[in-house]
Amino acid sequence: MRIMLDSNIFDKLLIETVFLDLLENAAIKGQITLVVTHIQENELLQTGDVAKRAALLSVFGRLAKHSYKVPTQGCIPGFIQPGFSCPSDGGPHVKLNDIRDDKKPKHAADALLAATADAEADVIVTQEKRLPNRIGNTNSMLTIWNFRQLKAYITSI
Repeated sequence: MRIMLDSNIFDKLLIETVFLDLLENAAIKGQITLVVTHIQENELLQTGDVAKRAALLSVFGRLAKHSYKVPTQGCIPGFIQPGFSCPSDGGPHVKLNDIRDDKKPKHAADALLAATADAEADVIVTQEKRLPNRIGNTNSMLTIWNFRQLKAYITSI
């Protein structure tokens, strides 16, 4: 199963260290494939608290070693990283404008993650309320989990 974690999930992983070990082991054993983009790392880099930022990036780096890094499906000015952004308007079923709200930069990152997950993952894990509704309004077959559902799945395999 290919799983993409929204950047807000890394906050949970900071607290749930035993679960972080389980998640990492599942990736190492090939039971899951974690899918990452530059977007998650860039969002974590914006964390204001220096100590928390370092801790979040440590968790990201730990999981990224066992992940499949993919370019984003689409390009939005301010979120482009050369070599890691595809010139498209989104994934096969989730288009950037299905998710994006031009007035909020955070929604641009969400749009890129959702469109990329649509193309590259089976599941996206998020704690947000808005994103699942936006994805649900598309023809995407992407499964949307919260942290509790991810935990249930990983502990069951």
